[in-house]
Amino acid sequence: MPDMLVSLVHLPPIAPLLEKLRGEGVTVRRPNPWEQAALREFIETHFSKGWVDETSVAFSRQPVTCFVALHGEKIVGFAAYECTRRGYFGPTGVAEDYRGRGIGKALLLACLYGLQDLGYTYAVIGGAGPVGFYRKAVGAIVIPIDEGQGIYGLDEDPKFLSTSLPKVLAPFVLHEDEVPMDKYPDRWSKELIAGLWGFSVGVAVYTEAEFGEPQVHEDQEALYVASGVGELLLGEEVHQVRPGTAAYIPPGTGHSIRRTGPDPVRVVYAHGTP
Repeated sequence: MPDMLVSLVHLPPIAPLLEKLRGEGVTVRRPNPWEQAALREFIETHFSKGWVDETSVAFSRQPVTCFVALHGEKIVGFAAYECTRRGYFGPTGVAEDYRGRGIGKALLLACLYGLQDLGYTYAVIGGAGPVGFYRKAVGAIVIPIDEGQGIYGLDEDPKFLSTSLPKVLAPFVLHEDEVPMDKYPDRWSKELIAGLWGFSVGVAVYTEAEFGEPQVHEDQEALYVASGVGELLLGEEVHQVRPGTAAYIPPGTGHSIRRTGPDPVRVVYAHGTP
């Protein structure tokens, strides 16, 4: 899992997301010192003892460099920062039954705003598992040095490394079957090449006959229809699409696709910084 870099200058607003979660009975706040045992139990039960050790550092700082999500008095998610290294975000996790509600993004933003308050302009997301999530949520990019491994790929202390030059990301080839699927109500997608210097390529398959919730990205996107016939909602205009159709989607433009034929619409998409 690679490290990722995120700018703290133009973070998305967190208030609307927190308000939505409050309406569902979920609150996000810093844990109190006397809640350490409950948080340790949650992390060890749902994730790992290693993450317990990393997060414990948060309680040595004032204010505590950690946030928790609670449903009532029950901890359902957590995120930490400034624990593993200076300027690092993580670890973080949400209980399986509570995923898909925006809790992970709220915890992420709370921590990134915390890092912003400390004076950082950029932050490192250490060992980012769901690369696509971080790219879409906050525009993070994979760090293309040492294959993005950062401190998690080191066998020696950085001061005493025996190699002097970093490895730039090497060429690689992979197949779609090797990449896990991200499932959404109207489609599934696979990010094949993710976040290299702000560039990524993936494939999406739109299965529904009705438009889903429009997607809006902070970066620019291009897509190419590989199979299926349907319609592309681009901003407020609807366009017919078929195999061979290409479209450019500027930053901040809402878009969605629906099938109008019997088969899903399969597209190849690419993202890049404006």
